[in-house]
Amino acid sequence: MTESLSIARNFVADARFDQVALFKPEDVVLESYNFVPFVRNGLAGAIVGTPPGGSTRAIVKVSFDVSGSGVPSQSVERELTLYGPGDVVGIDPGQIIRREPAPGSDKSEDTFMAQIEFDRPDLPWMFSPLGPDGNRLEPWLALVVCERARSDILPPASPDLPHILSTELGELQSLEDNAYFAHAQIVGGPKEAIAANPAVADRLSEEHALANLSRLVCPRNLEARKGYRAVLVPAFNCGVKAGLGLSGGTLEPAWLRAPDAADAQSRVQVPAYATWDFDTGPQGDFKLLAERLQPIRAPWQIGRRLIDGSQPSGGIEGPAAGTPGALQVLRCALLSPAEPPPDAPPEQDGWPAPTRDALRMRVDAANADAPLLPRVGPRLYARFQAARNAIGPVFGTPPADTAAAEKSWFNQLNTDPLARIVAGLGTRVIQKDQEQLMQAAWAQVSEINKLNHQIQQHQFAKVLNESHMRRRVAVLRLDEVTRLTRPVHERIRIAARPESLWKQVDDSRTAGSSLSLAARRVTSQSAPAMRKAIAKRDLAEVPSFVADAAGFRDQRRAYANPDGISGFGAKGLDVLGPELVGRVLGVAPDAAFATLKDRVQPLAAGTGIARLSGGVADWGVQADRPVGGLYADYLTKQIDDRVPAPDDSAGVLRAELAGAALAGLAQVNAPEFSQASAAPIGRLAAAMPAAVIRREALTPIQPSVRVVSAAAMRTVASRSSLGSTPIRDALDRTGTTVLSPRGPIVVRPGPDVAPAAPAVTSITRFDTPLSREVTRTVSDLAAAKVGDLARSFDATVNGMALPPARDTSAIPALTLSTADIAEALAPTRTMTAYLKGRIRRWPHLVPADWFDDLRIDPVMAAPVFPRPMYEALDSYDREWLVPGLGTIAEPEFVTLLQANPTFCETFLTGLSDEMGRELLWRNYPTDQRGTYFKRFWDAEQDELIRPIHRFGGGVLGSHISLGGTAEPNFTPIVLVIRGAIVRRYPQMIVASVVAEDDSFPPRFLENSEAEVLFQAHLQPDYLLVGFKLSIEQVDKRRWFLLAEHPTAPRFGMAAALSGNPRSEESPLQQGELDWNDLTELVGGVPTLDRGRFLAPHARTLAIRDEGSVPEVQQWPGSSAVVARTLLRDPVRAAFQGTDLFSQQNPGSPHA
Repeated sequence: MTESLSIARNFVADARFDQVALFKPEDVVLESYNFVPFVRNGLAGAIVGTPPGGSTRAIVKVSFDVSGSGVPSQSVERELTLYGPGDVVGIDPGQIIRREPAPGSDKSEDTFMAQIEFDRPDLPWMFSPLGPDGNRLEPWLALVVCERARSDILPPASPDLPHILSTELGELQSLEDNAYFAHAQIVGGPKEAIAANPAVADRLSEEHALANLSRLVCPRNLEARKGYRAVLVPAFNCGVKAGLGLSGGTLEPAWLRAPDAADAQSRVQVPAYATWDFDTGPQGDFKLLAERLQPIRAPWQIGRRLIDGSQPSGGIEGPAAGTPGALQVLRCALLSPAEPPPDAPPEQDGWPAPTRDALRMRVDAANADAPLLPRVGPRLYARFQAARNAIGPVFGTPPADTAAAEKSWFNQLNTDPLARIVAGLGTRVIQKDQEQLMQAAWAQVSEINKLNHQIQQHQFAKVLNESHMRRRVAVLRLDEVTRLTRPVHERIRIAARPESLWKQVDDSRTAGSSLSLAARRVTSQSAPAMRKAIAKRDLAEVPSFVADAAGFRDQRRAYANPDGISGFGAKGLDVLGPELVGRVLGVAPDAAFATLKDRVQPLAAGTGIARLSGGVADWGVQADRPVGGLYADYLTKQIDDRVPAPDDSAGVLRAELAGAALAGLAQVNAPEFSQASAAPIGRLAAAMPAAVIRREALTPIQPSVRVVSAAAMRTVASRSSLGSTPIRDALDRTGTTVLSPRGPIVVRPGPDVAPAAPAVTSITRFDTPLSREVTRTVSDLAAAKVGDLARSFDATVNGMALPPARDTSAIPALTLSTADIAEALAPTRTMTAYLKGRIRRWPHLVPADWFDDLRIDPVMAAPVFPRPMYEALDSYDREWLVPGLGTIAEPEFVTLLQANPTFCETFLTGLSDEMGRELLWRNYPTDQRGTYFKRFWDAEQDELIRPIHRFGGGVLGSHISLGGTAEPNFTPIVLVIRGAIVRRYPQMIVASVVAEDDSFPPRFLENSEAEVLFQAHLQPDYLLVGFKLSIEQVDKRRWFLLAEHPTAPRFGMAAALSGNPRSEESPLQQGELDWNDLTELVGGVPTLDRGRFLAPHARTLAIRDEGSVPEVQQWPGSSAVVARTLLRDPVRAAFQGTDLFSQQNPGSPHA
């Protein structure tokens, strides 16, 4: 249509009304699927009947009350015109949420119908101008499916119009039944919970929008192996006109079909709102293909090969024909669990001991060390992995018993002819695929070459260092070696002691400073002072400053503070004299010394700060109270009481000892502290002003003992609640020299930092030049016991004091020898450790124990091939993987076989042995000890429990775990499926479960699934599934299931084959219908509408479905009934375990 709806006399822009719900309760319920014949929202819910006057737009009447101030309320009624199908030329692609079959699929099942799903549950009926007729409402859209060869997509008439479908009329279904193939799907629950579920109207709300949708289904019966095109088109004539850019149009169907299909060849053009292509595969679906499978018993011959061992070559005399070992049975990777026939040779028969020993001697002779006489003979398999060049006399002398050989995998592998055949298969497979394997191996070696280049450089450096150590270091004296190696003492340990050599020196009677470079310069025999000292003496007689023949020297010295630091001795007082002291102190000479003693008393106690707070006993209040102000008051009092006034002590040494440090203490200012709120004592962080100790030095005296060591700073951090940060910050601001176990560290002053907050106040005192500035802010104090506060403060202040002088009386002597240092610095050890640290970037290339022997050897590469090697063996010759599998007469079958772990392990060992030879031949960096193949069946995880060179003891088959989880030497069962179902559904679910009892149909126990070890595909149509079950565990209650993967809802019916006659029963069972059952009889023959389409109106019958409400529905009923009837549930086929190995042809699967 070309006119605008906005010019209509009753047009209202953006009119919105509450949704009108038309349905309750649900029409159909299926578990979580609830189908509704149609959904309408908003004003469309008020549409009834047909638009008058041939209009293509629906008209609805609405009424509402209007009121105003001073005006009585009045009822107003208006007619509103709604958009119709002639006003639409396309849909939003975002509304399409799913298409089935998937676009581009090439193996779609022909038993399913094409469908398209929309996000909005009301979309198919949104622009329909017609009112509902009971449970039927004509949609304004239709889904058609045409053969691609008979249809074309043409460009649109103008850019704002959709593309055009041009096809034969015979490709389009009649629109008479279009309403039956449009329905909505909403959220719901199981049948027994229907009463508790909300009504349909509630589940159509926005709260359930993500779960609700609508769907169109095409009723065409697809054919196998054809290409199709699905197209979404308008269902009304006016919609076709609008899409083609034409005016006019009616509410007639978009096209009309002749009842006898005489118009099938006529061409028609309709707008294409959406389109996609797909192809169908071979005929049949999962159910049909599963029904073809026959459970069979695999004959004993499957998986076994007969080997003639009576005539071995190479001069070995074999057993006579008809004797044990002359005809042997080789058990391959998979074999039948059936009992052997009467004429079968015993499987356990092998060569007697003399014959095997003759083979052993040939193998040993061919592999003996003879550089000048190379030999060609039988191979010694896994010789490099086992690190053996011979087998040895394992059968006794003379050879009489095979028991000893059978206990070792290496002896089995090389003396059992069947094991040698299997290992030789590995050789053949490697030779067949050698180029591809080497290409993959070289791709893994690039990093190893880089690593080996570094190792070669370190090998050269090791040789040079060993020479240097031998010629330059080993000849030095103990003191020379110790001084020379001082820079690395912190990195070496002597005699496996836990501490470093630096720590040993630091804790001994030998001063570490005597080993420093400065001390070496002063005490070196070439120094000027030492040259003068030894000018008249023999150089050999000059004693060492550090060590002599008896060991390291004892460098401890007694220490006492000089006069004037912490007091005065008698000699100091004699030098000063009473007159001088009295004049300075302003007292009489006879009282000068006594007054001086009182004045310097604070110095005698140490630094002063250790006594700043007094002991805990000085703190008397024990009640709980807010302690912010109390702490400040008490701290102020302690400082005032304990710190002398400036004029009392400042003159003691200022005049008399020029250049000395100020011995007294300056005035300490502690302004009144602010009251803090109650908080735990542990939170001394933000509110209380801090105690700041500032450095103010005159010309300093550098003390010889009172230094701040790193150990002392750690002690402060652990003993003080202030933590280490404020102290280190103070050191950073003031600058000092701090000693660490490694030597002096100069901490230089940083830039001045402005106070963080005005609440911080300072307390300043004078100490030695090593005084520190410490800032501490304490906040948010809580009510606490003052005794706790006292202990906390006492620990804080005392922890900031300088540590006491070290007690040197118990320091041990340094016990060390030149050999100890040489051993610790041996290049074998140091270069290996250095290299080990450098190669951390290649942890996957270097074994963890590669350097345990302290050798620096190139890394030998062992490429790894994660491919499951059953594929390579199958590609080489399937008759060695599962002999006789192709001889089974049934083309489609299910059976049980057993896996053979001995064969798998032997084959993998032969692969690795030959691959090592191939790598060596190609100049690959290898020692041939690698285990290059670790997987036989499983593609996800290794099946060999450990590498071959770590097999140790055990027989063949005891070092492999099939599937990665089975026990060693476990023989699991393998379900073998052959048929078209494998080609069509290679990812189908295969499981083994246990039934509750022997009844039929079976009811399976929950959580009874057996573990799946592996799945393997053999081209073209074999599927092997290994289970962690033994054949003894398979009984009548054990079932094997083949199941279709659950998907979103799909619709269709089984194929109408000649073997599926039309059913005249009533009611019919949902899920068991085929196309014949719902079609019209024409001349006694079920016939599709116009040969291709399902016509629901053509037949009326009852359909039974235990999952629906009600249980029996009348076909066709409504589109909800049609949807439930055509819904295809996932199919599974069940096979009883005993049917697969206990009888020849037990019957069909139970689907």
